[in-house]
Amino acid sequence: MFKGSNYKPFHVVNATFVGVKLLQFILVWLAPSTFDTSTHLFLERFGITSDPWWSKLLAWDSVFFVKTSEWIRTTGNWTPQYEHEWAFSPYWAQIITSSDVQHTVLRAVVLNIFLHYVSTWILYFLTKVTFPPFGQKAQTEVALITSVLFILSSAAGFLISIYSEPIAFTLSLFGMLLRQLSVKFDVYGNIQLNHIKWIGYVLSSFCFSMAFLNRSNCLLLGIFYIYDCLNLWKQKMWITSIFYPIFSGAVLFATFVYSYYYVPYGVFCPERGEWCTSKILDLPLTYQSLYSYIQSKHWNVGFLKYWTLNNIPNFLFGLPNILIIWNSVDYFSYQYTLQNMKPYIWIARSLLLIIVFFANVQIINRVSSFLPLPLWFIADILHKKYTDTRVVKYYLIWLLIWIPVQTALFACFLPPA
Repeated sequence: MFKGSNYKPFHVVNATFVGVKLLQFILVWLAPSTFDTSTHLFLERFGITSDPWWSKLLAWDSVFFVKTSEWIRTTGNWTPQYEHEWAFSPYWAQIITSSDVQHTVLRAVVLNIFLHYVSTWILYFLTKVTFPPFGQKAQTEVALITSVLFILSSAAGFLISIYSEPIAFTLSLFGMLLRQLSVKFDVYGNIQLNHIKWIGYVLSSFCFSMAFLNRSNCLLLGIFYIYDCLNLWKQKMWITSIFYPIFSGAVLFATFVYSYYYVPYGVFCPERGEWCTSKILDLPLTYQSLYSYIQSKHWNVGFLKYWTLNNIPNFLFGLPNILIIWNSVDYFSYQYTLQNMKPYIWIARSLLLIIVFFANVQIINRVSSFLPLPLWFIADILHKKYTDTRVVKYYLIWLLIWIPVQTALFACFLPPA
Protein backbone atom coordinates (compact mmCIF):
# COMPACT_ATOMS: atom_id res chain seq x y z
CA MET A 1 0.00 0.00 0.00
CA PHE A 2 1.34 3.46 -1.00
CA LYS A 3 4.38 1.77 -2.54
CA GLY A 4 6.65 3.56 -4.96
CA SER A 5 8.16 7.02 -5.07
CA ASN A 6 5.34 8.95 -6.71
CA TYR A 7 3.03 9.42 -3.73
CA LYS A 8 3.47 12.26 -1.23
CA PRO A 9 1.93 12.06 2.25
CA PHE A 10 0.67 15.64 2.08
CA HIS A 11 -1.20 15.01 -1.17
CA VAL A 12 -2.59 11.63 -0.11
CA VAL A 13 -3.88 12.90 3.24
CA ASN A 14 -5.40 16.05 1.75
CA ALA A 15 -7.09 14.21 -1.12
CA THR A 16 -8.51 11.57 1.20
CA PHE A 17 -9.71 14.12 3.75
CA VAL A 18 -11.43 16.35 1.17
CA GLY A 19 -12.95 13.35 -0.60
CA VAL A 20 -14.42 11.83 2.56
CA LYS A 21 -15.82 15.12 3.89
CA LEU A 22 -17.25 16.05 0.52
CA LEU A 23 -18.99 12.68 0.23
CA GLN A 24 -20.44 13.05 3.71
CA PHE A 25 -21.82 16.53 3.11
CA ILE A 26 -23.34 15.43 -0.20
CA LEU A 27 -25.11 12.63 1.66
CA VAL A 28 -26.34 15.11 4.28
CA TRP A 29 -27.59 17.42 1.54
CA LEU A 30 -29.42 14.61 -0.26
CA ALA A 31 -30.85 13.03 2.88
CA PRO A 32 -34.61 13.49 3.31
CA SER A 33 -35.95 15.56 6.17
CA THR A 34 -35.53 13.92 9.54
CA PHE A 35 -38.27 11.55 10.64
CA ASP A 36 -38.09 13.01 14.14
CA THR A 37 -39.65 16.44 14.71
CA SER A 38 -37.70 17.34 17.86
CA THR A 39 -35.06 19.31 15.91
CA HIS A 40 -37.78 21.31 14.11
CA LEU A 41 -39.50 22.07 17.43
CA PHE A 42 -36.16 23.05 18.95
CA LEU A 43 -35.40 25.49 16.14
CA GLU A 44 -38.88 27.01 16.36
CA ARG A 45 -37.98 28.22 19.85
CA PHE A 46 -35.40 30.49 18.22
CA GLY A 47 -37.66 31.76 15.44
CA ILE A 48 -36.46 29.32 12.76
CA THR A 49 -39.62 27.87 11.22
CA SER A 50 -38.07 26.27 8.13
CA ASP A 51 -35.68 23.32 8.10
CA PRO A 52 -32.37 24.55 6.63
CA TRP A 53 -29.90 21.93 5.42
CA TRP A 54 -27.71 22.33 8.50
CA SER A 55 -30.62 21.31 10.72
CA LYS A 56 -29.87 17.73 9.64
CA LEU A 57 -26.66 18.00 11.66
CA LEU A 58 -28.71 18.73 14.80
CA ALA A 59 -29.40 15.08 15.46
CA TRP A 60 -29.19 13.01 18.62
CA ASP A 61 -27.01 14.56 21.32
CA SER A 62 -25.74 17.45 19.20
CA VAL A 63 -28.84 19.46 20.07
CA PHE A 64 -27.76 19.54 23.72
CA PHE A 65 -24.49 21.29 22.85
CA VAL A 66 -26.40 23.97 20.92
CA LYS A 67 -28.99 24.32 23.68
CA THR A 68 -26.28 24.86 26.29
CA SER A 69 -24.53 27.25 23.95
CA GLU A 70 -27.68 29.35 23.59
CA TRP A 71 -28.20 29.27 27.35
CA ILE A 72 -24.65 30.56 27.83
CA ARG A 73 -25.14 33.29 25.22
CA THR A 74 -28.45 34.57 26.55
CA THR A 75 -27.80 34.32 30.30
CA GLY A 76 -24.03 34.73 30.59
CA ASN A 77 -23.99 31.65 32.83
CA TRP A 78 -21.45 29.06 31.63
CA THR A 79 -23.10 26.13 33.46
CA PRO A 80 -25.89 24.15 31.71
CA GLN A 81 -29.51 24.92 32.56
CA TYR A 82 -30.52 21.40 33.57
CA GLU A 83 -28.78 18.65 35.47
CA HIS A 84 -28.67 16.02 32.71
CA GLU A 85 -27.06 18.50 30.30
CA TRP A 86 -23.81 18.28 32.27
CA ALA A 87 -23.16 15.05 30.36
CA PHE A 88 -22.55 17.22 27.28
CA SER A 89 -19.43 19.30 27.71
CA PRO A 90 -20.32 22.88 28.68
CA TYR A 91 -16.70 23.73 27.83
CA TRP A 92 -17.21 22.76 24.19
CA ALA A 93 -20.52 24.64 24.24
CA GLN A 94 -18.65 27.76 25.34
CA ILE A 95 -16.16 27.43 22.50
CA ILE A 96 -18.81 27.14 19.79
CA THR A 97 -21.11 29.86 21.14
CA SER A 98 -21.83 32.46 18.48
CA SER A 99 -24.33 35.21 17.71
CA ASP A 100 -27.27 32.87 16.99
CA VAL A 101 -28.16 29.21 16.49
CA GLN A 102 -27.22 29.09 12.82
CA HIS A 103 -23.80 30.61 13.38
CA THR A 104 -23.21 28.35 16.38
CA VAL A 105 -23.94 25.26 14.30
CA LEU A 106 -21.78 26.38 11.40
CA ARG A 107 -18.97 27.45 13.72
CA ALA A 108 -19.00 24.05 15.44
CA VAL A 109 -19.00 22.18 12.13
CA VAL A 110 -16.09 24.21 10.73
CA LEU A 111 -14.13 23.81 13.97
CA ASN A 112 -14.70 20.06 13.99
CA ILE A 113 -13.53 19.69 10.40
CA PHE A 114 -10.45 21.78 11.17
CA LEU A 115 -9.69 19.80 14.34
CA HIS A 116 -10.08 16.48 12.52
CA TYR A 117 -7.65 17.65 9.85
CA VAL A 118 -5.08 18.94 12.35
CA SER A 119 -5.31 15.79 14.48
CA THR A 120 -4.67 13.68 11.36
CA TRP A 121 -1.22 15.25 11.07
CA ILE A 122 -0.63 15.04 14.82
CA LEU A 123 -1.28 11.32 14.57
CA TYR A 124 1.04 11.11 11.56
CA PHE A 125 3.96 12.51 13.57
CA LEU A 126 3.00 10.55 16.70
CA THR A 127 3.21 7.36 14.66
CA LYS A 128 6.64 8.26 13.30
CA VAL A 129 8.10 8.92 16.76
CA THR A 130 6.39 5.94 18.41
CA PHE A 131 7.45 3.17 16.07
CA PRO A 132 11.13 2.14 16.10
CA PRO A 133 13.42 3.56 13.37
CA PHE A 134 13.20 0.59 10.99
CA GLY A 135 13.75 2.83 7.97
CA GLN A 136 12.47 6.22 6.90
CA LYS A 137 10.39 4.82 4.05
CA ALA A 138 8.73 2.17 6.20
CA GLN A 139 8.00 4.67 8.99
CA THR A 140 6.45 7.08 6.53
CA GLU A 141 4.24 4.40 5.03
CA VAL A 142 2.96 3.18 8.41
CA ALA A 143 2.32 6.79 9.48
CA LEU A 144 0.53 7.56 6.23
CA ILE A 145 -1.70 4.48 6.38
CA THR A 146 -2.53 5.36 10.01
CA SER A 147 -3.51 8.91 9.02
CA VAL A 148 -5.73 7.73 6.17
CA LEU A 149 -7.43 5.24 8.48
CA PHE A 150 -8.01 8.01 11.00
CA ILE A 151 -9.79 10.04 8.32
CA LEU A 152 -11.93 6.97 7.58
CA SER A 153 -13.18 6.98 11.15
CA SER A 154 -16.14 4.90 12.27
CA ALA A 155 -17.38 8.03 14.06
CA ALA A 156 -18.50 9.05 10.54
CA GLY A 157 -21.44 11.48 10.78
CA PHE A 158 -20.59 12.54 14.31
CA LEU A 159 -17.39 14.18 13.06
CA ILE A 160 -19.18 16.58 10.72
CA SER A 161 -21.74 17.52 13.34
CA ILE A 162 -21.43 19.36 16.67
CA TYR A 163 -20.14 16.58 18.91
CA SER A 164 -17.11 17.12 21.14
CA GLU A 165 -15.17 14.09 19.87
CA PRO A 166 -12.85 16.08 17.53
CA ILE A 167 -11.61 18.49 20.19
CA ALA A 168 -11.17 15.59 22.61
CA PHE A 169 -9.13 13.37 20.28
CA THR A 170 -7.09 16.33 19.00
CA LEU A 171 -6.00 17.23 22.53
CA SER A 172 -5.49 13.55 23.40
CA LEU A 173 -3.23 12.89 20.42
CA PHE A 174 -1.28 16.10 20.97
CA GLY A 175 -0.74 15.13 24.61
CA MET A 176 0.47 11.69 23.51
CA LEU A 177 2.88 13.31 21.08
CA LEU A 178 4.27 15.62 23.77
CA ARG A 179 4.78 12.71 26.16
CA GLN A 180 6.30 10.50 23.49
CA LEU A 181 8.84 13.18 22.59
CA SER A 182 9.86 13.38 26.25
CA VAL A 183 10.47 9.69 26.94
CA LYS A 184 12.44 6.80 25.52
CA PHE A 185 13.10 3.22 26.57
CA ASP A 186 16.37 1.35 26.79
CA VAL A 187 16.86 -2.25 25.68
CA TYR A 188 15.73 -3.50 29.12
CA GLY A 189 12.43 -1.65 28.95
CA ASN A 190 13.42 1.03 31.48
CA ILE A 191 11.97 4.45 30.89
CA GLN A 192 14.31 7.39 30.40
CA LEU A 193 12.85 10.88 30.70
CA ASN A 194 14.44 13.63 28.69
CA HIS A 195 14.91 16.34 31.31
CA ILE A 196 15.62 18.92 28.61
CA LYS A 197 12.12 18.33 27.24
CA TRP A 198 10.41 18.11 30.66
CA ILE A 199 8.00 20.91 29.74
CA GLY A 200 6.47 18.73 27.02
CA TYR A 201 5.80 15.93 29.49
CA VAL A 202 4.09 18.27 31.94
CA LEU A 203 2.13 20.00 29.19
CA SER A 204 0.77 16.60 28.13
CA SER A 205 -1.22 16.51 31.38
CA PHE A 206 -2.91 19.81 30.52
CA CYS A 207 -3.78 18.45 27.07
CA PHE A 208 -5.23 15.29 28.62
CA SER A 209 -7.14 17.37 31.19
CA MET A 210 -8.73 19.55 28.52
CA ALA A 211 -9.54 16.44 26.48
CA PHE A 212 -11.22 14.93 29.54
CA LEU A 213 -13.32 18.08 30.05
CA ASN A 214 -14.78 17.44 26.60
CA ARG A 215 -15.01 13.61 26.66
CA SER A 216 -15.08 11.72 29.96
CA ASN A 217 -13.43 8.59 28.52
CA CYS A 218 -10.21 10.61 28.12
CA LEU A 219 -9.69 10.22 31.86
CA LEU A 220 -8.15 6.86 30.88
CA LEU A 221 -5.18 8.81 29.52
CA GLY A 222 -4.02 9.04 33.12
CA ILE A 223 -2.84 5.46 32.65
CA PHE A 224 0.22 6.91 30.90
CA TYR A 225 1.31 8.46 34.18
CA ILE A 226 0.53 5.35 36.21
CA TYR A 227 2.65 3.28 33.83
CA ASP A 228 5.52 5.78 33.82
CA CYS A 229 5.41 6.08 37.61
CA LEU A 230 5.55 2.31 38.15
CA ASN A 231 8.43 2.07 35.69
CA LEU A 232 10.38 4.78 37.52
CA TRP A 233 9.68 3.19 40.90
CA LYS A 234 11.04 -0.08 39.58
CA GLN A 235 14.23 1.82 38.80
CA LYS A 236 14.08 3.53 42.24
CA MET A 237 13.91 6.96 40.64
CA TRP A 238 11.64 8.40 43.33
CA ILE A 239 12.34 12.11 42.79
CA THR A 240 11.87 11.90 39.03
CA SER A 241 8.55 10.11 39.49
CA ILE A 242 7.29 12.94 41.72
CA PHE A 243 8.24 15.76 39.36
CA TYR A 244 6.96 14.05 36.23
CA PRO A 245 4.24 11.34 36.25
CA ILE A 246 2.92 12.00 39.78
CA PHE A 247 2.63 15.74 39.24
CA SER A 248 1.16 15.29 35.75
CA GLY A 249 -1.30 12.68 36.98
CA ALA A 250 -2.30 14.99 39.85
CA VAL A 251 -3.20 17.72 37.34
CA LEU A 252 -5.55 15.34 35.52
CA PHE A 253 -7.02 14.01 38.78
CA ALA A 254 -7.58 17.54 40.12
CA THR A 255 -9.40 18.42 36.89
CA PHE A 256 -11.61 15.35 37.37
CA VAL A 257 -12.50 16.27 40.98
CA TYR A 258 -13.06 19.94 40.18
CA SER A 259 -15.31 19.41 37.14
CA TYR A 260 -17.31 16.37 38.28
CA TYR A 261 -17.57 16.98 42.03
CA TYR A 262 -16.69 20.49 43.22
CA VAL A 263 -18.40 22.65 40.55
CA PRO A 264 -21.66 20.61 40.34
CA TYR A 265 -21.93 20.59 44.13
CA GLY A 266 -21.71 24.37 44.21
CA VAL A 267 -24.42 24.67 41.54
CA PHE A 268 -27.00 22.13 42.79
CA CYS A 269 -26.31 21.20 46.41
CA PRO A 270 -27.53 20.81 49.07
CA GLU A 271 -31.03 21.70 47.80
CA ARG A 272 -30.98 19.06 45.07
CA GLY A 273 -31.01 16.05 47.41
CA GLU A 274 -30.34 12.50 46.09
CA TRP A 275 -26.68 12.49 44.97
CA CYS A 276 -26.02 15.64 47.02
CA THR A 277 -26.70 13.84 50.29
CA SER A 278 -23.61 11.60 50.13
CA LYS A 279 -21.31 14.39 51.30
CA ILE A 280 -17.67 13.66 52.14
CA LEU A 281 -17.14 15.01 55.67
CA ASP A 282 -17.65 18.81 55.53
CA LEU A 283 -16.12 19.18 52.10
CA PRO A 284 -18.12 20.52 49.13
CA LEU A 285 -17.81 17.07 47.56
CA THR A 286 -19.95 13.95 47.36
CA TYR A 287 -19.09 10.27 47.10
CA GLN A 288 -21.04 10.03 43.85
CA SER A 289 -20.19 12.43 41.06
CA LEU A 290 -22.95 14.24 39.20
CA TYR A 291 -21.73 12.65 35.96
CA SER A 292 -22.03 9.07 37.23
CA TYR A 293 -25.44 9.89 38.69
CA ILE A 294 -26.93 11.25 35.48
CA GLN A 295 -25.34 8.49 33.39
CA SER A 296 -27.01 5.92 35.61
CA LYS A 297 -30.37 7.72 35.84
CA HIS A 298 -30.81 8.97 32.29
CA TRP A 299 -28.78 6.49 30.20
CA ASN A 300 -29.06 3.36 32.35
CA VAL A 301 -25.28 3.01 32.58
CA GLY A 302 -24.10 0.30 34.97
CA PHE A 303 -22.64 -3.18 35.16
CA LEU A 304 -24.44 -5.44 32.62
CA LYS A 305 -27.46 -3.09 32.50
CA TYR A 306 -27.13 -2.93 28.73
CA TRP A 307 -27.05 -6.70 28.35
CA THR A 308 -30.66 -7.17 27.28
CA LEU A 309 -32.26 -8.84 24.26
CA ASN A 310 -33.48 -5.58 22.75
CA ASN A 311 -29.90 -4.24 22.76
CA ILE A 312 -28.52 -7.06 20.60
CA PRO A 313 -28.58 -4.78 17.50
CA ASN A 314 -26.53 -2.19 19.40
CA PHE A 315 -23.95 -4.84 20.28
CA LEU A 316 -23.79 -5.77 16.60
CA PHE A 317 -23.24 -2.13 15.65
CA GLY A 318 -20.29 -1.96 18.02
CA LEU A 319 -18.91 -5.44 17.28
CA PRO A 320 -16.44 -4.45 14.49
CA ASN A 321 -14.64 -1.97 16.74
CA ILE A 322 -14.75 -4.33 19.70
CA LEU A 323 -13.03 -6.97 17.59
CA ILE A 324 -10.46 -4.63 16.06
CA ILE A 325 -9.48 -3.17 19.45
CA TRP A 326 -9.29 -6.66 20.97
CA ASN A 327 -7.05 -7.85 18.14
CA SER A 328 -4.84 -4.76 18.36
CA VAL A 329 -4.28 -5.40 22.06
CA ASP A 330 -3.38 -9.03 21.34
CA TYR A 331 -1.11 -8.07 18.43
CA PHE A 332 1.02 -5.57 20.34
CA SER A 333 1.01 -7.69 23.51
CA TYR A 334 2.22 -10.97 22.03
CA GLN A 335 3.09 -10.75 18.31
CA TYR A 336 4.76 -7.38 17.84
CA THR A 337 5.90 -6.32 21.28
CA LEU A 338 7.13 -2.77 21.70
CA GLN A 339 7.88 -1.42 25.17
CA ASN A 340 6.38 2.00 24.52
CA MET A 341 3.10 0.37 23.41
CA LYS A 342 2.28 -0.93 26.90
CA PRO A 343 0.37 2.12 28.20
CA TYR A 344 -1.59 2.26 24.93
CA ILE A 345 -2.49 -1.39 25.47
CA TRP A 346 -3.65 -0.70 29.03
CA ILE A 347 -5.80 2.22 27.87
CA ALA A 348 -7.39 0.19 25.05
CA ARG A 349 -8.13 -2.74 27.39
CA SER A 350 -9.68 -0.42 29.97
CA LEU A 351 -11.91 1.31 27.43
CA LEU A 352 -13.02 -2.03 26.01
CA LEU A 353 -13.89 -3.30 29.49
CA ILE A 354 -15.89 -0.19 30.37
CA ILE A 355 -17.77 -0.01 27.08
CA VAL A 356 -18.70 -3.69 26.89
CA PHE A 357 -19.74 -4.22 30.50
CA PHE A 358 -20.87 -0.81 31.75
CA ALA A 359 -21.82 1.59 28.94
CA ASN A 360 -24.08 1.85 25.90
CA VAL A 361 -22.01 -0.41 23.68
CA GLN A 362 -22.68 1.18 20.27
CA ILE A 363 -20.97 4.44 21.33
CA ILE A 364 -17.63 2.64 20.95
CA ASN A 365 -17.82 3.60 17.25
CA ARG A 366 -17.17 7.24 18.15
CA VAL A 367 -15.65 7.33 21.66
CA SER A 368 -12.79 5.03 20.62
CA SER A 369 -11.62 7.65 18.13
CA PHE A 370 -8.91 8.84 20.55
CA LEU A 371 -7.21 5.41 20.48
CA PRO A 372 -4.28 5.13 18.03
CA LEU A 373 -3.61 1.46 18.88
CA PRO A 374 -6.21 -0.18 16.55
CA LEU A 375 -5.11 2.12 13.71
CA TRP A 376 -1.48 1.14 14.26
CA PHE A 377 -2.50 -2.50 14.23
CA ILE A 378 -4.25 -2.20 10.87
CA ALA A 379 -1.48 -0.02 9.42
CA ASP A 380 1.26 -2.45 10.41
CA ILE A 381 -0.68 -5.40 9.02
CA LEU A 382 -1.19 -3.60 5.69
CA HIS A 383 2.43 -2.45 5.59
CA LYS A 384 3.75 -5.96 6.17
CA LYS A 385 1.22 -7.36 3.68
CA TYR A 386 -0.04 -10.07 5.99
CA THR A 387 -2.70 -11.99 4.10
CA ASP A 388 -4.03 -14.22 6.89
CA THR A 389 -5.56 -11.48 9.07
CA ARG A 390 -9.22 -11.68 8.17
CA VAL A 391 -10.34 -9.31 10.90
CA VAL A 392 -8.49 -6.44 9.19
CA LYS A 393 -9.91 -7.27 5.76
CA TYR A 394 -13.48 -7.50 7.03
CA TYR A 395 -13.10 -4.41 9.20
CA LEU A 396 -11.99 -2.31 6.24
CA ILE A 397 -14.87 -3.60 4.10
CA TRP A 398 -17.29 -2.79 6.92
CA LEU A 399 -15.74 0.68 7.34
CA LEU A 400 -16.21 1.57 3.66
CA ILE A 401 -19.88 0.59 3.93
CA TRP A 402 -20.43 2.01 7.40
CA ILE A 403 -19.19 5.58 6.83
CA PRO A 404 -21.70 6.58 4.10
CA VAL A 405 -24.55 4.55 5.61
CA GLN A 406 -24.07 5.93 9.13
CA THR A 407 -23.68 9.48 7.80
CA ALA A 408 -26.96 9.23 5.90
CA LEU A 409 -28.76 7.67 8.86
CA PHE A 410 -27.37 10.36 11.17
CA ALA A 411 -28.68 13.10 8.84
CA CYS A 412 -32.10 11.44 8.90
CA PHE A 413 -32.06 11.20 12.71
CA LEU A 414 -32.22 7.40 12.50
CA PRO A 415 -30.25 4.92 14.65
CA PRO A 416 -27.60 3.90 15.40
CA ALA A 417 -26.63 6.86 17.56
